[in-house]
Amino acid sequence: MAMRLVGRERRKLRIRKRISGTSTQPRMSVFRTAKHIYAQVIDDSTGRTLAHASTLSKDLASSLDDGTKTDAAKKVGALIARICLARNIDRVVFDRNGYLYHGRVSALADAARAQYAAAEAAYRGKVRNAVREVEEAMVRLASVAERMKDTLAAAAGYRESLEGARTRQRAGLASLIELEEARRLDIGARSAVTALAHERVQAWIALYRAVGGGWSAP
Repeated sequence: MAMRLVGRERRKLRIRKRISGTSTQPRMSVFRTAKHIYAQVIDDSTGRTLAHASTLSKDLASSLDDGTKTDAAKKVGALIARICLARNIDRVVFDRNGYLYHGRVSALADAARAQYAAAEAAYRGKVRNAVREVEEAMVRLASVAERMKDTLAAAAGYRESLEGARTRQRAGLASLIELEEARRLDIGARSAVTALAHERVQAWIALYRAVGGGWSAP
């Protein structure tokens, strides 16, 4: 038993010579006893413990009744990773603290790594969705701008036709039916302009949301 402790202390010293936690990449250190396992994330440059979790954590109290000690170590690894991510710690260096990398120690490390990988995959998915939404909003804005040119030109033409019909109707050269038809076309053209303006606003809102802004209808 004494030789095992001496061997662990030697490994611990060798590891600590190579591994040191910083503010951007703190050190995740593990410690285990016969019943429990602990993990803490440390910034060695300031000596601060940034996060910690163990089989004694309240968040795991109800989930450790069943299962092996290896299962418990996995849950501690997942929990410490979630705590780190919640505190914007997205990279750590693992310190096995002189223990051999197997059993509960490797289970904790692998679970933490898997939690980080899942978070990274979710983040990448959100980024891809955001890029797609930005592209769709930009295409929609370009489409609205192009259609708006034609719609404004058509609306101006229908407005001139309406004014001409009014002039002719006053002079007795056009019937009321012709005037009403010109008025109907003018109203339709102005409605089309209004609809495109509304679509343009919606496209800008979509773009604003896609680049990270918030929006709620008044």
